[in-house]
Amino acid sequence: MQIRIKSTMMACAAVLLTLCGHALAQSDAPEWPALPTCQQGVANGKEWYNRVLIAGPFRLFYATEGEHAPPDLTDTDGNGHPDRVDDIATQLRAAYWFYTERLGLVSPLNQPRYANSGAIEIRLLRLKSGLGLAFDEPTGPNPWPAGQAVGNSKENTGAARVCTLKINMQSSIQASRASVPAHELFHLFQYGYSPFKTRWYLEGMASWAESALAPQRPTIDTGAPMACVDAVRLSYRADRFFQQLSVGPAAGGLALEPPARGDSAWAGKKYLDGAPVFKPGFLVNTAAPRKWLTVAGEFGELSSKRAGQDPRRWPEDLQRSTVFDDELCRLFVESVGRP
Repeated sequence: MQIRIKSTMMACAAVLLTLCGHALAQSDAPEWPALPTCQQGVANGKEWYNRVLIAGPFRLFYATEGEHAPPDLTDTDGNGHPDRVDDIATQLRAAYWFYTERLGLVSPLNQPRYANSGAIEIRLLRLKSGLGLAFDEPTGPNPWPAGQAVGNSKENTGAARVCTLKINMQSSIQASRASVPAHELFHLFQYGYSPFKTRWYLEGMASWAESALAPQRPTIDTGAPMACVDAVRLSYRADRFFQQLSVGPAAGGLALEPPARGDSAWAGKKYLDGAPVFKPGFLVNTAAPRKWLTVAGEFGELSSKRAGQDPRRWPEDLQRSTVFDDELCRLFVESVGRP
């Protein structure tokens, strides 16, 4: 298997050389057959949870006792779910609205790659390391907790589909103090557009995107522009590259304030502890991230076609390969100046 992966990477590296400097044509995108079934395994099992909260396209599975339960089960609004779980659901729904309505991104549930997925399941756990992990492969839905109603068809989004997308998240998270839910959700948007999982692209762009819901007001970096050669060496701190690219002269430097009253249901929305969901002074070009993810998708489709790879099933080593970094970064820079 390792030999096959390495040979695939070498083939794709050769393909990459032929792609550099060439325009990406939508007509080059292959038409892959729909995935008939979803994998089982990593996201299934119900030993640890006994409750689920449905919030739009999200299903939040959590425990009220044991090591995986949130450390504080206070239920201020009396809706039967702990405040911490409610607030995580609030941030997820707000981020989903922001990414789809304000940034104009296609929901992962509406992407061809996830045509057989009908919901996004959040598993609140006591993780051994890290704060969250978004999975790019759809898997079978979590079994419903015994004794809890599944809900009507409108609430139980995508009940007829066989797969769901999964995010593991630290159950101790306070959404009003951490934008982890928004960060991990953005990864699903990235996965829906392209197969690339190199860290500067995956973590840097997600760190930039979550800024609208971060606890602190973001500071705008006015320093020297970061070059691609420097950005591709970073991980989370590559957010500076995307921030600069989104507000630079080529992007138009547009200002995007939090939702105004009358603009949406999220205007003035607060968490249960009174903290605002959207932070003031968030600057972003609304068109930039849509352009970035679109060109990443086109480049991924074209690279897949030339290498004979299904764009939804790249080997993990190939997804994380740095061989595509320089060209991908160049495409991001060029895309910002396009209409």
